Amino acid sequence: MDTLILNGHDLTLQDVYDVAYDGRKVEIAADAYARLAKGREIMQELSKGGKAIYGFNRGVGQNKDVTIDEDFMETQNRMMLRSHSLGLPPFNTDEEVRAMMVIRLNNMLIGASCASDDLANSYRDFLNHGITPRIPRRGAVGEADITTITHVGLKTFADPRNGGGKLNECTKVSHTGNTAFYYVAYSVFVSSVQPRILFREF
Repeated sequence: MDTLILNGHDLTLQDVYDVAYDGRKVEIAADAYARLAKGREIMQELSKGGKAIYGFNRGVGQNKDVTIDEDFMETQNRMMLRSHSLGLPPFNTDEEVRAMMVIRLNNMLIGASCASDDLANSYRDFLNHGITPRIPRRGAVGEADITTITHVGLKTFADPRNGGGKLNECTKVSHTGNTAFYYVAYSVFVSSVQPRILFREF
């Protein structure tokens, strides 16, 4: 099966099925990377000009008016991943999660969310290497995927104690009487001046 080139457009239901069920490989179009870069450039210019950007240089929810200093942004990103990584069993099937991921990646490539190349490449690599996060089906009222798709960012796919896959290079393991799993989150560069797009990359 030929590789599916994702460009932010043109994704069909058959394409989603092929990736989710048949393991079709995906790649990102060069022009999509250009759109991601342009989106980040615009957001940085707005931020440097003093424009308040929800979830980037400002907090979220009740903290929407709180200024986020540049040296705190990486910590803020990690805190948002962890605080929104909620949900309850039952869990989605691997095929359902793979469908979510290819759709989310394609949406990301439109360029409006200002996601980093690293984030887009992570989704691509997860799909191509069969790394499937465990994502609970029960989320939250409202923008419900906020509490579920964050599990991709935290890489909670790897804990075999919960039937979540196998250990791999994305986890660190410590043997101190009990086995502990440390999920290493990416430094995420993502926000949007369009409120309902925020968090959709996670």
